[in-house]
Amino acid sequence: MRQTRAFCKLILRPAPLLSICGYGRENIFHLHHPFACVLRKLYFCLSLLFNNFNRIILTIYTSKRRMISVSQKSCFFIGHRETPEEIYPVLCAAVEEHIVRYGVTEFIVGRYGCFDGLAAKAVKTAKQTHPEVELTLLLPYHPAERPIPVPDGFDSTYYPPGMENVPRKVAIVRANRYMVDHTDFLIAYAWHPASNARDLLEYARKREGKGLIHVTALPHNDL
Repeated sequence: MRQTRAFCKLILRPAPLLSICGYGRENIFHLHHPFACVLRKLYFCLSLLFNNFNRIILTIYTSKRRMISVSQKSCFFIGHRETPEEIYPVLCAAVEEHIVRYGVTEFIVGRYGCFDGLAAKAVKTAKQTHPEVELTLLLPYHPAERPIPVPDGFDSTYYPPGMENVPRKVAIVRANRYMVDHTDFLIAYAWHPASNARDLLEYARKREGKGLIHVTALPHNDL
């Protein structure tokens, strides 16, 4: 029995302590040892560097997968989350007009609200008779934080460049504004006086006055 206890003490006792930089027989991996602090700082810096590098790679990757082409006409959608489904026929007619009359071949839409869902559905329907049309999902959050595969019926996803440091609470608003600044057409259903969609519509109309974008505001009272 004594031999067993002695053997257990031998096995369970701490590993030999090392001596570094004059700290005597202190364990360099102790929580408060200066060398352990250096290791933790080094680990933190390397992790931060790797995370930033990963963000850059993913941004380049998604940008290469889907670039807003200057040679093709593109259209963005903006509308209220609580949009009624009765607007769908009007939305389909607007999509068809933009394809046939204006020559739009790229449609970009978000995924946060009923209007976005109806807009995507309208483009998917149009793609059946216009196979050259592409449908892209706008990503307001970085793919590294919230990976989203390309949904059925979509051709690609797009994360706007320069959004890496945008706070999450304003990411959707900033992404929408970026698209208004970088597309040729806007189809909007925004009638609430105090809403981000309405503010973006007014911003787009100012750009339209400068000849930078063409805005189509869908009617509300006729629905």
